[in-house]
Amino acid sequence: MAETALTGIYRSTDLLYDLHNPDIQEPYTYFNIRTLYTATTEFRLPTGDITITDSKGEPVPFSVRRSYGHFQHRVMDAEETRVIQYLDSDDDYVITLDCCDLVIGEECSLLFSGSLEYSDGTADEHCSSFGGISGDYAVALGTDDYNDDVWIDDGELYFHEVEESREVNGYKFRLLEKAKDKIFFRVAWLKADTYPDKALEAVLYWTC
Repeated sequence: MAETALTGIYRSTDLLYDLHNPDIQEPYTYFNIRTLYTATTEFRLPTGDITITDSKGEPVPFSVRRSYGHFQHRVMDAEETRVIQYLDSDDDYVITLDCCDLVIGEECSLLFSGSLEYSDGTADEHCSSFGGISGDYAVALGTDDYNDDVWIDDGELYFHEVEESREVNGYKFRLLEKAKDKIFFRVAWLKADTYPDKALEAVLYWTC
């Protein structure tokens, strides 16, 4: 009896702790990572298309597959004590370019043709993403950046240079050496009609 009462008190204490410390792990969604398109020159989003071109404006072929998965993004109440909703979407993809289709030193561009009200960006070690609101959706684009620390320690550039380009709603990039077989970009979108700020946070998190 005493043990049951103590257990009840312990569980109540855990509940109170969780309410006031909402940094609990969000549920994780796993995707079937099958390839959707190979050697395509266009990937259609709800509010625009993604294309990749070389320095002459000619299309560069790429592949598209689902991402491995992502953590669902929680929306908290005003007091930050209760989860109102988890945001999730299966529109989370990886765009792959074969380095054999690229010319070393040539600048290429990844372009999102839809209007994109640039709002925010995020970065982690060797990756970055940026995005905004496009129509009724939050859209984010992300990529690997193996040289994000080179500008700090004045090291040697590796594999490829990449930089976000707001003029083209995408990225400009240049292969430096064929140290890897592929270059990856990520794209995700989520309906942003209810919680637009949180929807944007979610897609930024998924693409970085």
